[in-house]
Amino acid sequence: MKPENVRLALAKLMDLNNKKSEPFDIDSGGKIRSLSFDELRDENFELLADIADFLGMENLYRDPDSSDHFAS
Repeated sequence: MKPENVRLALAKLMDLNNKKSEPFDIDSGGKIRSLSFDELRDENFELLADIADFLGMENLYRDPDSSDHFAS
């Protein structure tokens, strides 16, 4: 589910990547399961893309070959 704002997206990223807990997901049946490394990476990317959307920086992931990613 897409977060409502940047703050919630960042909070979810922090929760998912907290060293003190194992990353997990809740499936459609309400069962908790651990995330694999690839699933965690995908979840991180989706949240980062959501943050880019909120900030009007969609080009960061829609045009990965663009040279303006590091422009100030």
